[in-house]
Formats: sequence, C-alpha cells, structure tokens
Amino acid sequence: MRTQAYLLLAVAVVTAHVALADDLSVAKREIAASSDVRVRMASALALGRSHDPSVRPLLEQALSDSSPAVRTAACAALGALGDAAALPALERARGREVSASTRAQIESTIASLTSRATLQGVQL
Repeated sequence: MRTQAYLLLAVAVVTAHVALADDLSVAKREIAASSDVRVRMASALALGRSHDPSVRPLLEQALSDSSPAVRTAACAALGALGDAAALPALERARGREVSASTRAQIESTIASLTSRATLQGVQL
C-alpha cells in the first residue's frame, strides 16, 4: 500500500518529466540510466503505456531495479503490455522479491497475463 501511494505521489511530482518520457526513446534510455527513482518509475510506466512489444526486455530488466517502486512500476507496465512472454521473468522476480507490495503486484500481473493467455488460447 505504501509503495502504491509513493507511486501515485511520484507520478504527480514528475508530471513534466512524464511528458518527456512519453517519447519512447527517452523512456528507453532513462529506465536504466537515470539516477532518479522517480524518472525510472515514470519511464517504466510510459513504456507500458506504449504497448510496444519491443520494450518488454527493458521492463524485464527493471524487475531487478534497486527500488521497489521501480520494480512495481515495471510489473504494472508488463501487465499493460499484455505479453505472456513476460511470465518467466515475472516468475523469477517473484522468487527473489523482498517487498510485499511489489510481490503483490507481481502476483497480480502474473494472474492477469495468465488469464489473458488462457482466453486467447495460448498454451503456457
């Protein structure tokens, strides 16, 4: 719950940067390179909103970020992408996650992607 509140606050604080992060090339660079947690988090969310399947590897890498807020945002973004190919990375992340709120987001994203894949008739 606390991480979710932090996510909402951080997104509000970096509204100006989110506009820049909507440029996919900026978001792709900043998700890994920025020293600012808020920028990495906003970049992850922007990548998820892009619905561009090519960003999945970047979001999967963000599942190992040092910040639980960034890891949570990456999980949410992977859910927004809707690509069941992210399930193995999410399963690995679930096994090592120490933050309860991030683990809850991982569980939610896994359930969502599994459900979508089942509805689409994809064999997992």
